[in-house]
Amino acid sequence: QPMAETFFQYALRRNFKAVVIGLWPQGPIQAERAREVAEAKEGKQYEYGVDYINLGFQAGNELVIQRMGSSIPDVFPRDYFGHSIKESEYPIMQGVRNFSNIDYVFNLSAGYPGTVEWVLFAADRFSVNLGAGNTAVQAPMVYPYLGKQLKGVLGGMKGGAEFEILTNLKGRATSYMVGQTFAHAVIVFFIIIANIAYFATREEKKGGIL
Repeated sequence: QPMAETFFQYALRRNFKAVVIGLWPQGPIQAERAREVAEAKEGKQYEYGVDYINLGFQAGNELVIQRMGSSIPDVFPRDYFGHSIKESEYPIMQGVRNFSNIDYVFNLSAGYPGTVEWVLFAADRFSVNLGAGNTAVQAPMVYPYLGKQLKGVLGGMKGGAEFEILTNLKGRATSYMVGQTFAHAVIVFFIIIANIAYFATREEKKGGIL
């Protein structure tokens, strides 16, 4: 979520237009929350249908991505709020037919369908400019695509914090890293103590003390 908030804020500050779609049911909901946070931070709002649109969730996993390569309006005939894309004639969707009309795709995922599917069915097949933000567990699976099918990868909380620092838009990921770093330090400390105790006990056993 921190990655999404920073991305929306970055796009809003630079007047980038954003088209949101979800391959997970909760995706569009999380996108709306991230947009609201970004707007509050910037003191500026997207004009819906002009600068930003949420096309909602569509079931079908990688088949949705594949069909978007042919026709996005056919895959998402209505937006998140139930309005017809074709009948409403949103300015942001005028001239947007398929991936050839999209400059950049930024995928945020934590599993399937996710970055791997976007690589296989969008970057490979339709030469989409693709970037991704993934959980720390999933990130190692997509690093092999970096520099080829993927233009960039954000891995876990650390990746989110790095994104905030690079864009000079510090947010929740940067603050969360303090607690995460402390927790990791505590774990390492106890591992060291446990090893010291283990080796000390082993030496005592060898000396016949125990």
